[in-house]
Amino acid sequence: MKGSAGAILLQLQEKVGYPYTLLTPDMYRWGAGGGASWGTLCGTLAGAANMINLVVPAADVPKLVGELFGWYSSTALPTMNHESYAKFPNKTQSIAGNPLCHASVSNWCAASGFRETDEERLNRCAMLAGDVAAKAIELLNSYHAKNFTPAYKVSAETAKCQGCHVGKTSMLGNTLTNMDCAPCHPNAHKK
Repeated sequence: MKGSAGAILLQLQEKVGYPYTLLTPDMYRWGAGGGASWGTLCGTLAGAANMINLVVPAADVPKLVGELFGWYSSTALPTMNHESYAKFPNKTQSIAGNPLCHASVSNWCAASGFRETDEERLNRCAMLAGDVAAKAIELLNSYHAKNFTPAYKVSAETAKCQGCHVGKTSMLGNTLTNMDCAPCHPNAHKK
């Protein structure tokens, strides 16, 4: 199985069947390491977003994917909500702060003391795949039960940044993001 996309795909194949039986989880191998080890979007999020895209009307995809990304960015992960966590010798959790693999892994390594190449980090990311798959399925279930309500809100600081930098009516209109700005731009307005 290939991360959360594979986990969700296998559930769709088992519970729904066709047309999901035409897909293979191998189509998500590229997502490892944030996209061929580039550290961009966490591969578990990329895969889960693809699965959401397959089963939700286009107009609603951004709401569910945005909620998934917001949850991932603001939640201490890995959660303790699965069996493998009991076997995980290092119980370190961290908050990514954004949906980037680079930030997620770096924050966890800083908190745990392990290196990116250590077995413990590999175990941590495997558990993340389960966490993301479970959250995506939770969001899909609430959506299809017609009781989905987005909970994630950008921080006040990010909303302030967006006021000047995001959208047609903004002063600069030079970016597009819902991520927390400060970690990458800590001195944006300081001289």
